[in-house]
Amino acid sequence: MRHEKIVEQFLIYYKYEGKGVSV
Repeated sequence: MRHEKIVEQFLIYYKYEGKGVSV
């Protein structure tokens, strides 16, 4: 497993949260 994938997912999640979109 690559750490980059986790970071990318976290970045996407953070971006979504920043926009005020909860999943």
